[in-house]
Amino acid sequence: MLAQNPDTAGFGLADTQGNLLLTSSNLRKSNFPNLKDKPETAASFRKALSKDGMILGRTDHMKAADRWLIPARFRLTDENHNAIAVMTTSFNYNAENSSWNDKDLPESVILAIIRKDGEQFYRQYISGIEKSDYYF
Repeated sequence: MLAQNPDTAGFGLADTQGNLLLTSSNLRKSNFPNLKDKPETAASFRKALSKDGMILGRTDHMKAADRWLIPARFRLTDENHNAIAVMTTSFNYNAENSSWNDKDLPESVILAIIRKDGEQFYRQYISGIEKSDYYF
């Protein structure tokens, strides 16, 4: 599945407390913090627990892979619609064949997606900048 989807960095299944229970074979769950506790992932994880549909999180640097990823989360529910787990994946926008890759953009064009969480604004994606320049 990962080979057919170069945008996807991996998959994980977390319990409702934010602990990763399973990960795709290319990831080691021991390399990941609790999704409910980490400030960069907590808001989107909590939102995924209470919302239907996919929730995009803040772009975050994954130290284990040394790359920037855009997380996506989707809750799994029981027959009473209570959250029982959260499926999580991340999109690697720098992958060679990724639809996020900016290699075909004209030099004069910069693509930016900014997200608002509460009163904070975060860069979801900005084309053509170095990873070291990603934080405001």
